[in-house]
Order: sequence, then C-alpha cells, then structure tokens
Amino acid sequence: MSYKTIHFSVFFNSSQRHGGTKRSEQLVEVLSEVDVKSFNPVLPLKDAFGFSLKNPLSFLESAVFSLYFLLFKGLSFKGMLGFCLRAVFPIYILKLHKPNLIIHETAPGFTLVFMQYLKWKKIEYIAVPHNIEFLVSGQSLSGFRSLATAFSCEVDGYSAASNVKVICNYDQSILACLGIRSEVFPYYPVKSDLEEFHKVRLKRANLSFENTYFMLGAVGNKPTFDGVKSLLDYKSTHEGEYCLIVAGYGTEAFKEYDSESIKVLGSIDSQKLNELMDSSKALLINQPQTTGFLTKIVEFNLSGIPMFILSGYLQGRHLEEYGIHCLKAEEVGKLNPVFPKKFFNKPKNNDLLSL
Repeated sequence: MSYKTIHFSVFFNSSQRHGGTKRSEQLVEVLSEVDVKSFNPVLPLKDAFGFSLKNPLSFLESAVFSLYFLLFKGLSFKGMLGFCLRAVFPIYILKLHKPNLIIHETAPGFTLVFMQYLKWKKIEYIAVPHNIEFLVSGQSLSGFRSLATAFSCEVDGYSAASNVKVICNYDQSILACLGIRSEVFPYYPVKSDLEEFHKVRLKRANLSFENTYFMLGAVGNKPTFDGVKSLLDYKSTHEGEYCLIVAGYGTEAFKEYDSESIKVLGSIDSQKLNELMDSSKALLINQPQTTGFLTKIVEFNLSGIPMFILSGYLQGRHLEEYGIHCLKAEEVGKLNPVFPKKFFNKPKNNDLLSL
C-alpha cells in the first residue's frame, strides 16, 4: 500500500515516556484518524547499518547528499557518517510510497538535516518542531561543525516548509522574528491519558489536601534538570515549610536531597503517578525559560490540579483561570492554590494538515 501523506515521528514507539513522546503520540493519534501512516525515521545506528547493506541504492543516494552537506552545509565528518546511515531508511520509505506530503517532526540533529534532503528532492513537507532547537540551553551541536551552521540548517529547513506547526504562541513569535510563518497546533493528551486525567479531576473535587506539593519532570534535558536542582537547593534550606515529592525519569540523580520534607521517588509507574496526582495540593514548576511547551501544564490542568510556576517561564503567564499561578519559591506553602476554572481545549485535527 502507498500513502499520499506520511508522518515522520521522532518519538514514535519510544521506550521512554516524556513530554516529547506524548507530543508524538498526539500527532500519531490525530493523523491515524485520517489514514496517515506514521514511521519513526531514526533507526538505532546498528539497525541503520544493517538496513543500509540491504538497500544499496538508497544508501548511495544518502551518501551523495551527506557528502554535499559535509562540503558545503556545515556537517562534521562524524555527523556526515551518522546522517548517511540514518537517512537510508526514510529515503527507502519515500521511494516505496512516493508521498505528496510529509508531516515531519523535528528534534536535535538528524531530523533537522533531513529537512534539507526533503528540500533538495522538492518534496512538500510540514515541519512540526518540538522546540526551536537553536534556543534550547545546553543543546549539543549534534553533528554540526558550529552553532552557526546548526542554526542556519534549522532556520532554512523551516523556511522551506509549506507550513510550520509549532506547539505554542511563544515559538510562533520567535519564528515570526525570523520571517517564518507558522501556526500553533497545541498539545493535547491522547484519548487513553485523557480518560485518566478526567478520573483524577472527579476524585479531587471531593478531597481536602495536606501541605504536600508535587514536582514532576524527566530531567534528561538541561533546562529541566537545572530547574529541579534549583528548587531542591532552595527547599533543602527551608525544610519545614511544606513537603515536596519529586518524581520522573532521571530524578534518581537527586536522591541525596532526601529528607523529612523532601522525597525523591525517581521513575514511577502510571499507578503511582495517579496516586500522587490524587493527593498533592498543587504541582510545582521551576522550568528555566526555553522554547516549546510543558505537556504537564495541559495534563495537570485537565486533572483539576493547580500549578505554581516559580520561574520566569513565559508560556505559563496569564493562565490564572486555568489554575496556574506565577509566584516566588518562598511563597509556596503560604498561598492556597485555586482550582482551575477553565480547561484546555482539544485542537481541531484538520488544522494539523492545513497548508
């Protein structure tokens, strides 16, 4: 079977579940309803090497493009080799299905460069960035010789797209400053998650809460790691004000902060997460400013859980009716959280495919 539209999904079938995974799951669910096939274009290097041996024509095309990008577009030699191997699978998919349109998610490295391949082949695509990568603090070069060439590659890829679907107004404003038109397609949970969030909301409506706050985050990226550490540093010197529970992939790294009023749980399963969402007074967010949008803001709003944003995270401003309040760390435990009056709405599915 061939497909007129194909979705290249960065985190499709990912073994870890974090904000990026949930965004990919949302896009896969939306597009599956209109019979758009999703593929993860990024094979592990070992699998990519084996696939290359079985598909020499696709490998040859990938090698030619990779060499061009090494010589003229700023890829490092290591980046060229990585792209050359990884591009074979999505090139094979394009040759097999001959689609008219690609819905192309972007993340650091390979997927940014692959926009240049789509441009080269004159294949129409809609770019769906998880973040504006060149503005993410601590971002690696991911195969480029310099930050300037990585920036140029990303911006040129968005400029060549038929449309760009960003996750929030903040990212839209950034691209507008670069002369790039984009539209907002906000995050919204998949159906199975949404059912669980509604259950939590119903349960919380009849509960009273102790002075226990919850901090949730996968700390694989530097901004989230820095934000969690900063709050834990503050809380460790203000022990008695309230109890703080920290959980999420990678938070095991903060076990040294365990105390009577700080509990670091590390990775947790969905059952434990639901228990914490049922019982916590509010969610604390201490995210340094970066691009994108925290999926947990939408999820905790739909669960009826108030949120305190302790940093200057602009995407969380002016959302008081959604139960989201910006305040200082020293005010936590002294101000009562307010139950959300408004809840985020599901975007229209057709908006994702609009050119």
